[in-house]
Amino acid sequence: MLSICIPIYRYSVRPLIQALQKEITGFRLPCQLVCADDGSDDDTLSRNAFLEEDPTIHYDLLPANIGRAAIRNHLARQSKYPFLLFMDADVMPVHPDFIRKYLSSLDPGALLYGGTTYFSQPPSDPAKRFHWRYGKAKEEVPVSRRNQQEYRTFKTNNFVIPKAIVEKHPLDEQLQGYGHEDSLLARECALSGIPIRHLDNPVLHLGLEDQPVLLAKLENSLDNLYELYLRNELPDTPLQVVFRPGPVRWLSGQLRALLPTLHRKLAAEPDINMALLDLYKLLYLNRLQEKDAP
Repeated sequence: MLSICIPIYRYSVRPLIQALQKEITGFRLPCQLVCADDGSDDDTLSRNAFLEEDPTIHYDLLPANIGRAAIRNHLARQSKYPFLLFMDADVMPVHPDFIRKYLSSLDPGALLYGGTTYFSQPPSDPAKRFHWRYGKAKEEVPVSRRNQQEYRTFKTNNFVIPKAIVEKHPLDEQLQGYGHEDSLLARECALSGIPIRHLDNPVLHLGLEDQPVLLAKLENSLDNLYELYLRNELPDTPLQVVFRPGPVRWLSGQLRALLPTLHRKLAAEPDINMALLDLYKLLYLNRLQEKDAP
């Protein structure tokens, strides 16, 4: 009934697989595990070699990285059940009845999103503290608020989608790198009248990035957002306000000289005010627009 799809890129999935198998076998759940490695290094392949030895797991090794959207579409094609649970490799279910919560809520006409959480205490590594603060501020959204903004708060790290829907609305493989394949899928659902139901069934995000790496990924996501703007496919995000004429656009233009200074601070200061990241995003998008201006 449920295929659990896990895209892997440079991360050991043994703890996650063990947690899922414990619930599946303990309660004899009708589930299939489907994993695909998206061009990881030899060390990752070695740590995940146990997947090849388990006959209950469908495991594909892709010779080269095809990207966040394409790997998920690949997993969907390999799945045999009518509902697909997509999970990132660097997460862990919070509740012991994680799979059963989804199985009891399956809907052939809707997506289900369980949410994301982070450890209550910051990591000991200062280089990863900014990512933890970002996750707590931006991604750890309670289910009550998520249901008020069902499309804006959707993420692809922990969601169920009917296979028929993902076949009709596959993730957009034109977007490169990191960011907004989830926003674009949510936009497709909104335009097609497909609801996204939010559950209190979170995963714990474990894979914290070093601060400069996370900042580069966030910049990549802004590049993708700007590409969607140029394609007239802008999703519902708080940042769409920068594309409208008015005070925000004007203010961004006046402050654009701050970009290099903000970049240096955001790449190095783990306790920097998160509001400065929001300002940086606005200025970054404004600069992209100015580059394309006649």
